[in-house]
Order: sequence, then C-alpha cells, then structure tokens
Amino acid sequence: MNRKKKNQKAEKSGIQSILWGRGGLRTLPHGNYPILETLTKACLYEEPPNIDQWLGILEIHLTRKENPKVWQSLLHPYFLHLHLCVDDRAGMFLDRLFDQFPSAKDSVEGVWLIANARLWISETLLIKWLNCLHESPWEGGPQAYGELLCLHHLLNPEKKWSQEQIKEVLNIDDHRKDSKKIKLGLFFTAAKMWDHRESRLAATEILINLLKDPDEAMMIACSDLFRVSKTFFPDRPTWQLLDVLCDHPPLIGEGSTGILIEHLEQLVTTNPEKVFNLCLAMLNRLKNKTSSTQHVYFGNIEGITNISLTLQRFGSQNRKRGLKLFEQLLEMDIYDAKRVLLEIDRRPLNHSISQPIRRRKRLRR
Repeated sequence: MNRKKKNQKAEKSGIQSILWGRGGLRTLPHGNYPILETLTKACLYEEPPNIDQWLGILEIHLTRKENPKVWQSLLHPYFLHLHLCVDDRAGMFLDRLFDQFPSAKDSVEGVWLIANARLWISETLLIKWLNCLHESPWEGGPQAYGELLCLHHLLNPEKKWSQEQIKEVLNIDDHRKDSKKIKLGLFFTAAKMWDHRESRLAATEILINLLKDPDEAMMIACSDLFRVSKTFFPDRPTWQLLDVLCDHPPLIGEGSTGILIEHLEQLVTTNPEKVFNLCLAMLNRLKNKTSSTQHVYFGNIEGITNISLTLQRFGSQNRKRGLKLFEQLLEMDIYDAKRVLLEIDRRPLNHSISQPIRRRKRLRR
C-alpha cells in the first residue's frame, strides 16, 4: 500500500487531524457573504489596513439575523487579521460571535482561528472556548479540544491549566465518554510538534504515554508521525520512540513502513542495535501476518536489505545482526535479498560485499 492509498484509507475511516489536516473543499454561502467579503477586503487592503472600521462593520452585522455559514466562511482566512487590533476588542467580538453562532466555532475553520487567536486573546477566553469544544455536540469537538489543548501545552509549558488538563486526559479511563477522541487529538498535535526542538521532549512524553496502550484509531494515526517528521534525529526521543515501536510492531502500518525504513537507514550508523531490533520486529510481524510478503512490501523492503549490508560492514556483533536480517529476508523469499545474494556469488572471491542499493529519494510533501 503506497502513501496515497494509506492517506485515502485514513480519510475513509474518518481518522485524520482537524487542526493539521487539509480541510477539504467547501461551498461559499450566498446571501450576505459576498457583501461582507467585499467590505472586508476593502478595509484590509487599505494602506495601512483600516481595522477599526472593519471591526465596526462586523460588530454591527452581528446584531442582525444571519446564516451561521456566512460567519463560518469568514473565519478563515479573513478573521486571522483580527490580531491587528491593539486592544481586546477583537477577542470580545469573537466571544460574542461564538456565543450567538456556536456552529461557527464548532468547525474546521473555527479550530484554525482559535489556534491562531490564542497568540493574542486572553487565556480566560482560550480556556472558555476549549471547554466549549470539549462539551460541544459537534462530533469533532472532543478531538479538536485535544489538538488545541496539546498545542497550547507544548508551546506554553509553563501554563498550569494546560499542564493539569494534559495529565488528566492521559490518565482518563478510555471507557469514559469521548476520552479516546481527546487522546487522538493529543496524538495528532504531539506528532506534528515532535520535530520542533522546543517541544520535542514534552511531545515525546505524550506520544509514548499514548502508544503504550493504543486503540485502532491511534494505530492508524501513528503512521502520520512518520509522514510529518522530516527526519528522525539521533537523540533520546528517537530512541525512546523506536523502543515503543519495537515492543508494539502493529503500530507500524503497512502504508508507513517504507517511510519508517528510510528513517532507519539514516540512523543505522548511529545506533545499529536499536535499528536492528526494530527491523527484526518488523520482519517477524510481516512473516506471521501474510504469505504474500513480496507483494505487500514491494518497493519498500530494499531498505532493510541496505541496513543488513551496512551492519555486516561494521564487523563484530553488528556483522552477526546484519547476517541475521539477511537470512530472514532470504527465508521470507524477498526478491531484493535474493538478487543481492546472486550478485555477490558472481563476484570474485576478493571482491568486497555489495554496496547498498541506491534508490531515488522520496519526494516529501
């Protein structure tokens, strides 16, 4: 299963991030939306932007009857410019808007706006809006609460409220209402922020806590961690994560295996033992799961062949590890390993071992 099919599987199951996802297509509403959009652009495109006049127009219109979808469509991207207000007037306006039209807040656009607005609104308002999402009748509310809560915690680790809420969520019983959705939200944001140096340690702690006892949704979402991470740094958080994956191989979905193996190829020289352990766990899981091994891992398994050859060049204990991986590949009738073996057999006796297979680098999105 390639990455595109993996993403389609996640979307079909409904398991995807609200805050970090693509958002999908939407239809702009009729009625007053074109007028409000035109007035908004007229105010924002002035030099400098006429924020006071624009906000005054919005405040007046808020007193009138309106289709909630009109407000929802204005939230992103136009309401992001509310940060230009010099006082708390914008926060007060949004609070009245969310009170009068809860469905505007309970939407992908509303979540995006709150994620940006948290930089300039009071913490009191942020807590109020997050609690409203938590208790919202919107199906995505609990997950959105988890994603925004984790974002606030990772970027503001000194805040006591978010610290306490994170601890409570991590210790909550999965049988309680919406607890799994909230934890899924925590996971998506922690995975997204795992590459950031300032939040890496805290994000790792959250990820490891969640992955110790994952449900089916968490296992599907786990592949998102490999996709969004540009690289696995050779540091303690990475080794901790590899240990968790080694103990729980089902976390490595078929669609994300190729991406993970690419990361492991970069790490093998730094920590050959942990890379070997995870590769062996992956092969053992594959061996027990299906007989059509070659088909499932076509185009991906060559990375483990490269790792096994690299380990053999290290000598000593690592040479034995490399040979063990290679023997496992041969036993599973992996074409890549058989081809390399034939190549080695045809070379003169004094020729060095085959070099790793060179592949075109994966294009990252």
